[in-house]
Amino acid sequence: MYDQSGSETAGAGADALPPHIRDMLAEAQAEPEIESRVPSLSVRSLPPPEIPKTQLDESDLAILKSSLSQSRARSEHLKSRCDELTKILAERDRQLRELRGYVHDASRIQERDHAYLRATHLDPAVALEIELLKRRLETAGLKPDPDPIKQLPHDLQAEFLQLTQRYNNLLLENDELSAATASAQAERDFLRLTVRELREELAAKQEWNDCLEEEREDFFTEEGLKNNVLTEQPPQDNDTNNNGYPSSNNMDISGSAYPPLPPQYHYQHNNNQEQQQVPSSSSSWGGHQLSRVPGTGYY
Repeated sequence: MYDQSGSETAGAGADALPPHIRDMLAEAQAEPEIESRVPSLSVRSLPPPEIPKTQLDESDLAILKSSLSQSRARSEHLKSRCDELTKILAERDRQLRELRGYVHDASRIQERDHAYLRATHLDPAVALEIELLKRRLETAGLKPDPDPIKQLPHDLQAEFLQLTQRYNNLLLENDELSAATASAQAERDFLRLTVRELREELAAKQEWNDCLEEEREDFFTEEGLKNNVLTEQPPQDNDTNNNGYPSSNNMDISGSAYPPLPPQYHYQHNNNQEQQQVPSSSSSWGGHQLSRVPGTGYY
């Protein structure tokens, strides 16, 4: 710009400048042309001295690390943002496809294509014919078949009533069975008590039978001894009977250690013979009539 401005000023005001100034300007313009023609001697530049890594400033390293971490965080954020935008675009594409299909269906419906309407809908005349048939049936006195969906609650209610009645009947049967079980248990307890009493009575009778057996053995032993004594000595007393045995009237068993006999086992004297009241198989011994005790093998 300096050269151009100088040339312009020189060309513009060459006549107004003094001659020595014009000569100096001409020389100054000629010097760059001479320097361009003459090859210049280039001096080899020395490489800059290598600075060891240990001499780097720690602040510069911290700045570099922070900038690197920021750039990584920014790249991750951009990547996540890119994924979100991709998902949003995919959702928008899906919505566009759905809207396109909806618009297509709406346009087909609006076009009122008769073939499409006949394929997807019933003819309105069918509904009118059904209504006319229902009216004819009502006027004729015939009721059409009820709707199964409307009839379903009534069927369920009737079934529920049947189940409720059956449940009540089962409850009544259960009460009757409980009462019968209670009565059976009471009868069982009564029978157990009766069996216990019978067992006690049987034990008492068995004990009494044992006592009678012992007394019978003692009686037979005593009678045998008396019989032996009477056979050795001639009869001198009038207390003997026709067979030579002592009369039972003079026998005193009041001093026996055993309890007295029950009334049904007492002996009765009839013509010098003793007979038991209980009917049973009998046998005689020494002129005495003996009877077998019922239910036992003893006399």
